[in-house]
Amino acid sequence: MITGLGLFLMKMSNTEKQLKKILVALTALTALTSLTSHYLERPFLLKMERKQGIRMKLAELKKMNLGLVELDCKLAREGRDISEYLVRPEFKIYDFKKPETSKNNNHNKSKNIYLAPEFGFYTEKSFEQMIDFYRRNEKFLREVEKNNNIRGAAKYIVATYQIESNFGKKTGRRHVFNTLVSMYVQNHRKDFAYNELKDFLSLQGELYEDIFEIKGSKYGAFGDGQMIASTYKKSYRDFNGDGKANIFCREDAMGFIADYFAKSGFRENPRKALHLYNHSWKYVDAIETVAKELGTKLEQKKKRGKA
Repeated sequence: MITGLGLFLMKMSNTEKQLKKILVALTALTALTSLTSHYLERPFLLKMERKQGIRMKLAELKKMNLGLVELDCKLAREGRDISEYLVRPEFKIYDFKKPETSKNNNHNKSKNIYLAPEFGFYTEKSFEQMIDFYRRNEKFLREVEKNNNIRGAAKYIVATYQIESNFGKKTGRRHVFNTLVSMYVQNHRKDFAYNELKDFLSLQGELYEDIFEIKGSKYGAFGDGQMIASTYKKSYRDFNGDGKANIFCREDAMGFIADYFAKSGFRENPRKALHLYNHSWKYVDAIETVAKELGTKLEQKKKRGKA
């Protein structure tokens, strides 16, 4: 069928340029046809459905599987094959459907969740942890401040490290590969997901050996500093001189945050730098609030120590 269609179109084409376009389209269509026969099989759909945390209609699952076919073909054209990962037992699709908003929750729209008690960031326990962390790492914090010419940033670095991963204790439970694939097939920030997935795949052999080794946040951020793959490629390096860029190393994480702040203009505009780290103004407000409070508490403890 495809061959007959191809011959017909070739006869209709007048230029070599048109012919090349047709051949490319036919190649993609052939790949799509062969892959669809696997991804749209009912057993595969049921396997996916069992893996999901929600029940999905068959039509939704078919649409999602067509998204996998599209993604697989798109990456294959760029020389990257993910088909072997899609049949691994670790692979699953995470749900990125927006929850229905309740009328009863309208009054919480203006609430800063980062400062809410249930978030655990703006609490006495959290401040105790930050003060302890600051004291134990003060020397290194001063070094990265000086090296990056961002005087006074130490308390912001500590606050950011705390809110992002609780100093490396909570770096995420989702496989980064699954997260980015899920975002793509559910059309949730699709272009972002595709570009990040390409960067993440390119890090095999450097960041990980097995693609399912790295787990991260809901949107694919990983490591103590919670960076995405493109940021890791551009900015992450060995910041403590031990010869290895370790995403789970305390000093490398502090060095990365300081370096990112400096490159984002922290010295001129701290709020802008914080917003580039996380594109939420509520996040920025929370970091500023906590950093200032942390600075006050550190000064108070310092004065009491001298008294």
